[in-house]
Formats: sequence, structure tokens, C-alpha cells
Amino acid sequence: MRQKHYQETFTPKGYLEIYKLFSDGTQEVVLNDHNVITSGLGVTMSRLFAEEAPGVRLVDDFRVGYMQFGLSGNKAPFTSMGSGIGALGKSLTASQYGSTNLDIKKHNLWTSGTLHTGEDFLVIPESMIGRPAEDRVVYQLVLDESTANGLDWPLNEIGLYAKNPFGHTTQASILCAYRAFSNITKSNAFSLVIRWTLEF
Repeated sequence: MRQKHYQETFTPKGYLEIYKLFSDGTQEVVLNDHNVITSGLGVTMSRLFAEEAPGVRLVDDFRVGYMQFGLSGNKAPFTSMGSGIGALGKSLTASQYGSTNLDIKKHNLWTSGTLHTGEDFLVIPESMIGRPAEDRVVYQLVLDESTANGLDWPLNEIGLYAKNPFGHTTQASILCAYRAFSNITKSNAFSLVIRWTLEF
């Protein structure tokens, strides 16, 4: 019997929860729905499994470890949320995140075969990456009360990125999952909690 090739059985799914957490402990759900798995995740996984010399490349290069928030999720083509999306419409800069305890990394991004330099990514702490099941990974991040406040536009899109799947010396990420959502005007009245689950 012919054994199925990896790409034939690779059908990942993503699920995203976003909610506001107020200082009195109350919560308000903003989003609780599926996200779009982009072609970037397929590229990342196929390159990982196609490695001819395991151990030569750092496995960390293929790991999903960054997020971005953006401000153009309510504009075409992002409202259609196709799997071909390779970048957010307008991602936040380090200065727009403002006073934050999150680690922000200036890094590059591959999209549609083009290298975009100097993008700002939120680093997902190792302590906030969990594996509740063998085929499931959960990524969590919190924008606290002092993060991303006073912006001219509301938050309405989010992306999840692999670190450096192409293995170039000039490291660059690739978008693996995307979601546009209803406008959120972030303020110091609440934290924004993100829980993003990928199933393989």
C-alpha cells in the first residue's frame, strides 16, 4: 500500500480567541472563531520536512514565534481573508505599541517573493507557547493596559509568523495564519488577551 506523502495529509486548522480583560476581572469576548491558515504555513512545514541534513538548520528557524497587530483588516483584500495573504495591510510599529512590557523584535518579512526589511514583530514568550495535545499548539499574548493605546486607527487584524523558514543569513519571517476582526480601540481601561490555537 502506498504511503501518503506529507503534503497530501497536511490539513492544518487555526482557531483564534481575543477578549478584553478589565481590571475588575470581567471579560468581554471580541473574537472566538476560526482564522485563515495561509500558504506560508505550508511552505514552512514543507521546508522543515524536506531538510536533507537534519540538525544542520536550527529547528527554531521553522517555529512560529512572532505576532503582529495591524490597522487595515477592514479594507480589501484583507476582508476576504484568502490563504494567499502574505502580510498585514498596515502593521503596528514599535512606537505605536508604546510603553509595553512585551519584547519587540525588528525583523524582516518575506511576502510574494519580496523581502521587506525592518518590520516590528511581537515576540511570543516561550512560557506562553503550550502543547495541550500532540497535534495542537497554543500561542498566547497579552497587550496590557499600557500597550497600543491612543492610536489614530483601531486594531482590526492580526498575524502569526514563522521565524526564518527559508534559512537565509538575512533572517526573515513568513505569515502562517491571519485574521481580520471587528475594530478595537485599545485604551488603558483593559488588556487585550490573545489565544491562538493551531492544529495539524
